[in-house]
Parts: sequence; structure tokens; C-alpha cells
Amino acid sequence: MPQTEEMNTLEVLGEIGIRLVPENPTARMCKAGCAVGDLDPLTVQRVYNAMLIAAIDCRLHGDHSLN
Repeated sequence: MPQTEEMNTLEVLGEIGIRLVPENPTARMCKAGCAVGDLDPLTVQRVYNAMLIAAIDCRLHGDHSLN
């Protein structure tokens, strides 16, 4: 399958550490969050949503990055 401009863009974003994620965590994501954090599914969803909201105001580099 030929690479489209959109696929190219996603590849470039991935190379700099940016991922396209769902607005709400999937069942598999919740299960992983529950296992890692010893949390209930509702808390995992709240944490996930809080992180997405917080990411809106974060710069991609510098002091605001975990890397």
C-alpha cells in the first residue's frame, strides 16, 4: 500500500515522541492502567482524561517534558 501524506505525518510525529491516542481509554488501556496502578477502571479513566486535558497546555520540549 502506498504511503499517504497522513501516514507520513503520523510517522514523523511518532519519531519525535508524539502519539495519536483515543479521546477516551479503550478497555485494554483501562485494564493495563488498573493492573499497573492497582486502580479501579473509573479512576484510570479519570487519570487518563486529566492527562489529556493537561497535555493541551504543555510545550513539547524543555522543562514540561518527561524526557
